[in-house]
Amino acid sequence: MTGATQVRWGIIGTANIARAVFLPGLRQAGGDAAAVAGREVSRAGQFARDNGIGRSVTGYQALIEDPDIDALYIPLPNSLHAEWTIRALEAGKPVLCEKPLCGTLPDTERTLKVARQTGSLLWEAFAFPFSRSADPAQTAHRRGRYR
Repeated sequence: MTGATQVRWGIIGTANIARAVFLPGLRQAGGDAAAVAGREVSRAGQFARDNGIGRSVTGYQALIEDPDIDALYIPLPNSLHAEWTIRALEAGKPVLCEKPLCGTLPDTERTLKVARQTGSLLWEAFAFPFSRSADPAQTAHRRGRYR
């Protein structure tokens, strides 16, 4: 990481949710979209240019191994979440994985085990509890209406 400065985020994949949700949130929080990885060099390059991302990388593993990337966001198809999250955690990178974290209980258990073993931070991009639309339910819960 770059000390007390921004976290340099790498994005594994060129999914629309990265463009529409992750990047605006990251920028609002003061984060740095340093690189995006794609399977095709032209698509990754176009995604980087269109979305103000520092650079593009061909291949997901190349981004995971990049020493200039501090943390990774994984918005790949759900069936690829476990594989690429585990690879990133094993490389010592903190991961924000798009929901659902995994599609099966065994994949979830394996992914959480790797996170515990490596000590790498792992988050699932499940933001609904933090949405203002959830405020009435949270208030009711705090007041004891829901248990």
